[in-house]
Amino acid sequence: MHSWQEAIDKAVAACGGQAALARHLGMPRQHVSSARVGQRPIPKDRLPEMATLIDEDPARLWELQEIANLPRRNPFSRTDEPRLGA
Repeated sequence: MHSWQEAIDKAVAACGGQAALARHLGMPRQHVSSARVGQRPIPKDRLPEMATLIDEDPARLWELQEIANLPRRNPFSRTDEPRLGA
């Protein structure tokens, strides 16, 4: 697993869609969509469930999610500059 987006895509495929993954994780579908692009994290208590779906270590998913969310949380990031990975 190389990226958070790849992890989300794999979990979406395993469940049959974003809405199905959201139901499986007990969260709104929009949260899954936002999480995929680093705008909202998936709660860490739900990462083990997602990890089981895609046969991945929950700690690795947490790391990937943190990396994906860095640009959003960077207090020095300017909104008029391109974001990393965008």
